[in-house]
Amino acid sequence: MLVVAFILRLLPKCPDPNPDLTWVDETAPTEIHLSRVQYGATNEEVRTLQNALITRGRNIPSGATGHFGNETKAAYAAEQQAQGYTGHDANGIPGCKSLTTLGEFAGFTVQC
Repeated sequence: MLVVAFILRLLPKCPDPNPDLTWVDETAPTEIHLSRVQYGATNEEVRTLQNALITRGRNIPSGATGHFGNETKAAYAAEQQAQGYTGHDANGIPGCKSLTTLGEFAGFTVQC
């Protein structure tokens, strides 16, 4: 343990990150198919969607798991409301327009 502590002490400290910069996962899909990010789906495109929602400040307590369950649905509903949707249009189910808008913020395109 002492050796690890000694080595870590020698490493330079990380500066405070710039909050204006966003982290981009280079391995994440840059195109999302609407049909693959629906309730019940589990895949990398859902994980990309979840990361975008989290980056936008939407709460997904379990994190980006890649599974579109109730937490993701609630987070997507919050995103829809932030985009100005109300009532049945803010139901947490991605639509082409709301997903495309989210993609513009997060850096992915949407195949509707």
